[in-house]
This record gives sequence, structure tokens and C-alpha cells, in this order.
Amino acid sequence: DPLPAEAWTFFRLRPGNFPTRRLAAAAVLVVRFRQSGFLEHFARLFLATQDGRLGGKRLAQEVERLLVVDSHGFWSERDCFLTGKATGHRRPSQLLGRDRARDIAVNVVLPTLSGVAEETDNGRLRSAVNETYRVYPRLPDNEILRRMRLRLDTRQRGSPGLAATAAQQQGLIYLHKNGCSRGKCDLCFRLAGGQATQPPD
Repeated sequence: DPLPAEAWTFFRLRPGNFPTRRLAAAAVLVVRFRQSGFLEHFARLFLATQDGRLGGKRLAQEVERLLVVDSHGFWSERDCFLTGKATGHRRPSQLLGRDRARDIAVNVVLPTLSGVAEETDNGRLRSAVNETYRVYPRLPDNEILRRMRLRLDTRQRGSPGLAATAAQQQGLIYLHKNGCSRGKCDLCFRLAGGQATQPPD
């Protein structure tokens, strides 16, 4: 069924985040992986680490490179499907940039490949995914991460010390979702061996 008009949300969005541009980026990715297959392509890439051709950090960079989508032609001057005269305003150089590519890698590619490795009992793939996740660079910061760093160690003063990698960030988000937001403050106290600080006012 067609997507209802009210489902398209543009209010308070930056032009670079318009759903039309995201849809255009998704279309590019579909074409990019139409022959090799999305999961199959990344699985082969991860297995290459077991042959010594790519390390964890270099693999992370390659995954992001494959997910980044530049804007050309029509989308270099427009934010939506209107085919009238271009606005003349400079548009973002990418339909899907590095930060969003990193989000997709950590929240889609890595978990899915981990599930595939478990389902197929592929130890080589499992090891490659785990190693990449362990060293994967941190994602863009957000309010939950800033709040959690202050709660768990006030000496950090909001620095990324407690969330220097994507895995550590995901851990803090997990604690917030399953502990802080449910009033289970004793969870952090137990995990920290009784050394956790009191939440700031």
C-alpha cells in the first residue's frame, strides 16, 4: 500500500535529514549491492580479516565507506521529489554521510552479521565481527550518553572517557534503558562493585 501523506515528516528537520533524501540514499544502496547481496557482501568483507587482509579498525573504515552515499545530479540541488527549478542553495554533499553510516554499521551491519555467525556456527565470521565491534570508533554523542557519564563518574565532567568506543557507548545506553529509566540504581552499584557514584541532581 502507498505510504500515507501524513507519514512524511519534514517539520523541524534539517534538509539533509529529509525522508526524501534518506529514501534516495536507500535506493542507491539497493543498487550498489544488488548483485553481491547486502549481507553476503559484508560477510565476505569480514571474513577477509581472518586472512590477514584487513584489521578491525581498517575494516570499520571500509564498512563505512561502502555505506556512504554522495549526492549527484538531481539530489545535489534538491531536498525533495519536486522536479521544478532547483533552489540554488547548496545542499549537503552526501545523501548518507559518515556519521549515519557509522550508525548503520553499529546498529544494523554488526548485529545482523553476529546473528548470521551464530545461526550458521561460523566461528571465523563471529571472531571478525567481535573484534571489529571491540575496536569500533565511537558514534556521535547524545544526551543519554552525556547523562550516563556524569552519573557513573562525575570526575569525567562529561568527557568521552567512559564511552571511548561504540561498544562502550552501547553499554551505557543499555544501562540507561534497563537500569536508570526503570529506577534500578542498584544495578550500576552492583556492577561497579559498590563504587558507583550517586546520580547528580
